[in-house]
Amino acid sequence: MKILFYTDSFRLGGKERQLVELIKGLKRSENVNLLVVCMDRGEFFEPDAKNLGVDLRFLPRKMRWDPSVLIRLYNVFAEFKPDIVHTNSLMTSAYALPLAKIFRIPLINGSIRNAFEDNGLRWKLERALLRCSDYRVANSLAGLRSRGFSVSSEKDLVIYNGFDLERTTSSNSAQDDPEICASKGGHVIGMAAEFRNHKDYPTFIRAALRLLETRKDVTFLTVGDGPTWEECKRLVPKDCDRILFLGRRKDVERIVSNFSVGVLATFTEGIPNFIMECMAAGKPVIVTDGGGSKELVLDGKTGFLVPPKDPLALAEKIEFLLDNPDIACRLGRAGRERIEKHFSLTQMIDETLKLYEHVLNGRTRSGPRLSMLSRDFGECEHQKMKRPPAGPARLAAETPPDRVGACFEVPKHGAETPGENSSVPNSLKVLFVTNMYPHAEDPASGTFVMHQAEQLRKMGHRVDVLHFLGYRSRLNYLKSAFDVFSRTRESNYDVVHAHYGLSGFPALFRHKVPLVVTLHGGDVLIGTVQRLISRIVSSLADGVIVVSKGIAKKVPGIVIPCGIDFELFKPRERAEARSRLGLSMNRRYVLFPFDPKRKVKRYDLARAACERLTDTDLLVVSGVRNDEMSWYYSAADVMLLCSYSEGSPTSVKEALACNLPVVSTNVGDVAEIMAGIQGCTICGTNDPVSLATALESVLRRPTDVPFESRSAMRRYDQQEIAASIVNVYKDAIKRRSGGPRPFLLADRP
Repeated sequence: MKILFYTDSFRLGGKERQLVELIKGLKRSENVNLLVVCMDRGEFFEPDAKNLGVDLRFLPRKMRWDPSVLIRLYNVFAEFKPDIVHTNSLMTSAYALPLAKIFRIPLINGSIRNAFEDNGLRWKLERALLRCSDYRVANSLAGLRSRGFSVSSEKDLVIYNGFDLERTTSSNSAQDDPEICASKGGHVIGMAAEFRNHKDYPTFIRAALRLLETRKDVTFLTVGDGPTWEECKRLVPKDCDRILFLGRRKDVERIVSNFSVGVLATFTEGIPNFIMECMAAGKPVIVTDGGGSKELVLDGKTGFLVPPKDPLALAEKIEFLLDNPDIACRLGRAGRERIEKHFSLTQMIDETLKLYEHVLNGRTRSGPRLSMLSRDFGECEHQKMKRPPAGPARLAAETPPDRVGACFEVPKHGAETPGENSSVPNSLKVLFVTNMYPHAEDPASGTFVMHQAEQLRKMGHRVDVLHFLGYRSRLNYLKSAFDVFSRTRESNYDVVHAHYGLSGFPALFRHKVPLVVTLHGGDVLIGTVQRLISRIVSSLADGVIVVSKGIAKKVPGIVIPCGIDFELFKPRERAEARSRLGLSMNRRYVLFPFDPKRKVKRYDLARAACERLTDTDLLVVSGVRNDEMSWYYSAADVMLLCSYSEGSPTSVKEALACNLPVVSTNVGDVAEIMAGIQGCTICGTNDPVSLATALESVLRRPTDVPFESRSAMRRYDQQEIAASIVNVYKDAIKRRSGGPRPFLLADRP
């Protein structure tokens, strides 16, 4: 089996130590072809990993959320073709999960390494990633529960950290270490952990100072470094030489061999590696009662559990063990036996290999080992737990209208909703996913998507719309991916329809639902990353719609142009329209119905062309509601389109449906739209002079011959367009249910 393990780095830390141990065990298996990919360099354990002979690759980031990592990781997936992807952190899961979905490779998310409970964005993001993963692995039952999961689910399991007992037998004493010489002839109490906010070094130091008030036969050691190191050092009086800060050390086992007692003061833990090292060395331990510590340490049997942030209780337990060496020795032996029986490296490797085999075989697992401790109290307790919903129930009616990121728009329930009527034949339930849709900030954005949804509803189909504001933040694409997954898992959609290639990225995360994607032009013609994502999404979709033949030459698909609503876009009396809009009857107006800030629309070129005309104003319209646009089309003398890229511009069809002539550059399928219509002009060159000349010729047309183009636009009637889209839906559903799996880009020669 080919396993791709994706990790942050090999820096100093318990997670990184466990990864080295896992690599050591997996390398012994002849059935495993292992590739380890690191997000960043980490010099601490990196040499250990290299010495194991593992295939190690690095994909360093230039920033925290680096899009180039996706492309480089995609190439690794395509080259290695793993059977399973295994991650162990939030960041690696965020990068690997989309690609695992694209390549349809099962992903094991092993990011639960602690038992934190929080409501922050990072914690919510981690939970969302866990819900989207195929399997979730925690190193403690407490950690699994803290994320809202339990081992009662077939996809959630606990694999405890494993300890290589050879590390204790091969380690030498550190009594000759010059930094520990002060401990000769006395006791050594040690704590090894990173200096971070969730590690309670202040409580350890205060307990030490309390004991040192009455005892001179004790030395306290801290091993590790981190952001709070200097702050903790300031808690120790300058004249105190019995509390030593050793800093970052790699020979922890050698130092532990000198301990009389191992201590870990913390706020929450998964399964602490340092305590495992102490127990494996036969040392009694004292640990804060929280998280997964109680799954490792049996209070009064292999060590003691003390309340958090209680230096007095910690000091009392330390002194008790120092004054009762026989009890300390007995606890140490019991701790060693517990590691040998329930937390060995062999057990961790065996359970990981069994998980891999279950994932590949698709079998229902019989259940993971919960260890003796979990059997003592965990099974009966976790069986009583009810697993929370896999995803937030984001019904449209419950979503605030001002929500940043994504919101749902659904038709009102009741008799007016055809899709609710079960008597309507062949009615489908469709989820639209789009980054362009009318909203408060831009009511004209993606109106053609809204019209398409409305027409499908009129035909008896149920259409929900997931609209996210992608321009605000790239993270909204990731958030929307979780929304798509949760929505499709909770509701029985027949098909997901993504409008625009970038919108197809979150749509890929749908749950067992066929995907249809519509490419509108800019997503295929503009931008390197945008074009790449559009091509990837198209290759993985069950159906592809393109709005023009030009786009079909770039990406194969069924050509279905965007339709228009003839009830909404109809000609009105010019005098009435100008009076309504406050426009003069003595001026000529060139309509530019686009946002001038969008560079692709070339507002500068339109303005330069109109400046060459006399008695002519450029009428710029942006952000106007769709039901108001017909008045602008009717009030203007001509519409100007001078974009440098288009797919199938809906504005041209709308203008012609309102009997407004159009002057356009030769982009998209404009030539096809305006074919056979007298009075419209297509400019072969994109310069102000040519455009001004074309505009002048249209503006000087005889007034006694009315311009008529509405009848030619009947072929773009929204109802006929929607019927063609429904046929694509039905083909995609058949293909998804009975056809072969779509081939991937990685499979192409």
